[in-house]
Amino acid sequence: MLSITGLPKTFGRIPTGHAFQEITPVNGSVTPRMTKIIIILHLLLLLAAPAAALAGSATSMWDLTIGGYVKLEMDYTDQGRHGSGAYRDPNGKEGITSGYSSGSRINFLTRGPEAWGAKTSAFVEGDFNGVYAGAPRGSFAMRHAFMTFDWPQTKLVIGHTFQKWGFLPTYANMITSGNDLTPFVKGSRQPMIRVERKFAKDWNLSFALLSPTNTLGSNRSMTDTGVVDGFTASQMPFYETSLGWSSDRWGTIGSWKLQWNIDAFYGQEKRWATQYTGPAGAPTSITYAYKDVDSWGLALKGFVPIVSQKPSGKAGALSVSGILFVAQNPSWLQSRAYSAGSYARPSDLTTPPSQPAGQTPDFVAPKMYGGWGQISYHLTDRLFVSGWYGYLRNDTSSAYDAAKTSLTSRFAHANTVQNATQYIVSLCYDVNDSVRFATEYAYFATRYANYGTVPDPSGLGVIPTLSKDATLHSFRVAAWYFF
Repeated sequence: MLSITGLPKTFGRIPTGHAFQEITPVNGSVTPRMTKIIIILHLLLLLAAPAAALAGSATSMWDLTIGGYVKLEMDYTDQGRHGSGAYRDPNGKEGITSGYSSGSRINFLTRGPEAWGAKTSAFVEGDFNGVYAGAPRGSFAMRHAFMTFDWPQTKLVIGHTFQKWGFLPTYANMITSGNDLTPFVKGSRQPMIRVERKFAKDWNLSFALLSPTNTLGSNRSMTDTGVVDGFTASQMPFYETSLGWSSDRWGTIGSWKLQWNIDAFYGQEKRWATQYTGPAGAPTSITYAYKDVDSWGLALKGFVPIVSQKPSGKAGALSVSGILFVAQNPSWLQSRAYSAGSYARPSDLTTPPSQPAGQTPDFVAPKMYGGWGQISYHLTDRLFVSGWYGYLRNDTSSAYDAAKTSLTSRFAHANTVQNATQYIVSLCYDVNDSVRFATEYAYFATRYANYGTVPDPSGLGVIPTLSKDATLHSFRVAAWYFF
């Protein structure tokens, strides 16, 4: 990391050297060309003086640390796509090889003066994936932007960062830790206000108010679903709490020590359906009926150093970690592409949902459950291997899976993921504290709620053409340079 605590004492001075010697006449006289250069240099110094004074006063109060890493990833997949999940379109089954460095990151950490007796700091980080801001890959986009107020036993976090529910980043060494682990709850980032409290030496408790939906990448118009959706329309934030216990009495592996946490969240989504009054096809009035659908989740997570590292290094260290969870309608605290979400019951399903006048809309949300487990073993102090397994299931009913739209007679939930499984084996080598190389194999299997369909050319209906099941194999290599 580069730490900036103030400007060099030579800031603002004119250096002497070859570049300046070239414009100095041998006889010591000043030429018209040199006069112009001297005037320009004086103007630049006059302009720089206020900036130098401001920078000096700022850095005398706040220290700034710059960090991040440069990452290159090369991969082969047996489908023409990236990201989590297996693609079942036959047109996408051709394998591809690609590479990119958009996962590179840069961050800034500043530590400021105390406030109310608390140490203060702020952290900002972004990468070049772009997806977090709805931008093309290669665009710089925010990952974190938060401030902290840190007392001896209490911490206040305000801003955009990881939530507690399901967040256990022991998978950080995985090449695929970006998107491919998301369905199994790896943690997401959202605006929040969180209070954390330590007590009884090894225990900690936190409570947070979270944004119920994603606002990144939005143009913030009132019709943009990135800002206004059923979760924001509920006018209720998500509430989150976490109770944890941790201790280093059984040793550590790096910064990790034995820990267990129970996490939970609760919120609501407001769903609405159109109500028509009057004869079919010629309604005399249109109104809307609403229903609140609960969102909640529970997770148990932990890290166990079975064989802790020795004073001589990490060789022989062995650990296991993982999460078990159950949730309903979790919005963006879990991958929305893998959550069935809320829906109108199949018996009432139309596009858009509608209800007879005077009836309450019948919206429900299926439960989802799953988790992941990881085992890591250090062959040497700097060479280690990890195995990872993840599973997810949406507990949808057979009626949900078989439901068809009233307009096209296609399966309404054909693209809803019924279950997903992933296996990963990763081998990492840390050359030093800055350089890491890794190679990885991943297998992903996805089962969908029903067959994908396309229109029948004869015009008689639809033909089920896409299988319920799909698989994906990928091989990856990557290099990091941390700074």
